[in-house]
Amino acid sequence: MRTIINNSTDNIYISVAGFTIRFHFHPSEIVHLKDNFKDEINQNFSFFIIKPEKSIKFDFSVHFYGYRGIEVISKNNEKKYFLNFYNEIEKRKIVSYYHISRFQLEILLKKILSYLLYQDNGFIFHASANNINGQAVLFTGRSGAGKSTAMSLLREKFPALADDNAVIRKENNKFYFYQIPLPEKISIEAKSSKRYPLGKIFFLKKDVSFKFERITEKNYILRRLLKQFWTEKNFTERHLKTLMELVANFDEFYYLFFAKKKEEINRLFRMIK
Repeated sequence: MRTIINNSTDNIYISVAGFTIRFHFHPSEIVHLKDNFKDEINQNFSFFIIKPEKSIKFDFSVHFYGYRGIEVISKNNEKKYFLNFYNEIEKRKIVSYYHISRFQLEILLKKILSYLLYQDNGFIFHASANNINGQAVLFTGRSGAGKSTAMSLLREKFPALADDNAVIRKENNKFYFYQIPLPEKISIEAKSSKRYPLGKIFFLKKDVSFKFERITEKNYILRRLLKQFWTEKNFTERHLKTLMELVANFDEFYYLFFAKKKEEINRLFRMIK
């Protein structure tokens, strides 16, 4: 259920994976903390920010505060001290603070996305991706399989979409890919909130030859995808259901045999219609 609220200068809205998330900035005892934090969000999430004129519906809200509510938690026996990170006030509302780091903000965003995808037929997946003929073509495999390599070899002809983090959502019985504003191992020029029809998913195999080979064994596909599947403990069941629906209803799974030769792999992918 979406909430509707009038826009103000104390709100930033981002559109990610088809969801709208509101960041609301409360007054801070030290003014520059709030201003610097807003600047950082504007910079890091610039391609996903939407600027409504009046009112807007949103799916989740994050409220940021200054020093109010900060607690120091200690483990005296280990001489460790911690500042609180966030408080989950309601299902679709979290309270956090201006002192959190960029890394913590990214963790928070991933948690929110995981919750929203749990509610609405999606999951986060480790893959690289390129835009080929208007569709998202994904490359996946174990660490070192060549996800970044395949994406990089193709990116001059086929724009890069992701290097590590992807969202897959089922909408109206079709599957779509979304970019998300999380760091990649190799930078992507311009991310956006646009959705792309899911084209093909390739499992990578380094080889001297260059070819595609269709995979039809669904149990094998599921086992391989599970190794690149990301979820939080409380949301696993629903995320897994969507993953299994992808395997059951989507047939564009292939091996990609390739080597690090740009001209050869681009020639192969020009054959895709």
